[in-house]
Amino acid sequence: MIIYKIGENVIKIAFIIIVLGVIAFIVYRTWSIITKKQSAIDALISIRDLIEQDDPESINDALDKCIDIFSKITSDKDPLIFGEAKFQKGVCYLKLAQICSRRDNINKAIDAFDKARWIFNKDKFPLEYASISNNLGNAYRLLFEIVDTEENIVNAITAYQEVMEIKTESAYPKEYAATLSNLGNAYKALAMATETENNLNIAITNYEAALKLADIETSPIEYANIKNNLGTAYKMLSDIVEPEENIIKAIDAFEDALDVFTPEEYPYKYAVVLNNIGASYSTLSVEKGIEVYEEALEILSIDHQRPIEYAMVQNNIGNAYRSVPAIDTDDKMIQAVSAYEEALKVFTEDAHLYNHKIALTNLEKAREKVTVHQNINLTLRIHLLKRILDRETG
Repeated sequence: MIIYKIGENVIKIAFIIIVLGVIAFIVYRTWSIITKKQSAIDALISIRDLIEQDDPESINDALDKCIDIFSKITSDKDPLIFGEAKFQKGVCYLKLAQICSRRDNINKAIDAFDKARWIFNKDKFPLEYASISNNLGNAYRLLFEIVDTEENIVNAITAYQEVMEIKTESAYPKEYAATLSNLGNAYKALAMATETENNLNIAITNYEAALKLADIETSPIEYANIKNNLGTAYKMLSDIVEPEENIIKAIDAFEDALDVFTPEEYPYKYAVVLNNIGASYSTLSVEKGIEVYEEALEILSIDHQRPIEYAMVQNNIGNAYRSVPAIDTDDKMIQAVSAYEEALKVFTEDAHLYNHKIALTNLEKAREKVTVHQNINLTLRIHLLKRILDRETG
């Protein structure tokens, strides 16, 4: 009987130990899951802060944190955290595409945004879906600059239109204005591929509609960006119709942008707008255009954070040098060759196919002119030398 009771107690103790073990395991697992989830949430907050710093090192740090989150959570157990991490990962890749490995990073961004939209679907999470779609549109628009297929820019336009269906003008005026501006950018890009005049006019209509919602007092940065984009659309339109009227409209828009983008507060934005002003002035006065480009190059450099803008200015100043009067052709044409070569250091075939083709074509034309003038000068020198020798022997 005593032995039976001892055995019964042992069983009870063993049962209690097992139950406590199970409870401990559940508590540990719960704590582990909560800890991992909280760690992922903290990482997302940190990622947003890093992205806002907008420098390559911070963006790479943010990307590493995104990847680390995927080792802690799964899409089926923590879909919202997973989806947000995918979205932020896409933002990181999109920002990195402005600096290096352009095509590869844009494609990675598109993939991340597509996966994020699958989680934050339009029906259950309309606002999140709209934010992701806006970035997806930006990614497709940038991809069009590399792989200039009409499909990419149509995808961008579709994405922006989806945003506008959700973030309406009455409910979200600022976001609506930003999307109008993005839509204008997309139609401006489409104008390079088809129906140039019509698509530029659509772009201008979108920019002007956006400016009604984003004025210089309430939204100065947005206002200045839209003004700069409007100016580029008018500059492009001036090459087709009403050149004088449209080039003046372009310059006016750029100068409005400079009311906000001062060299002290926004040096790189200032340089970008200067580049556009230089392109506009060059149609009226090549010398004035070169002067403006040179000012922009005092701010930009190939090794800094804005290599694309640097390359654009170099290509444009090369065009200006190539357009100088014939009397100054030799020196300026050599300067044009040098400028195009600088642009092509950034505009590689893999990263910037469209701009690469343009800069390469310009370089070949400049080199042809240098060769022609060198041959002419050589012929003149031979002719003069023969005349001198004839006089001496005569």
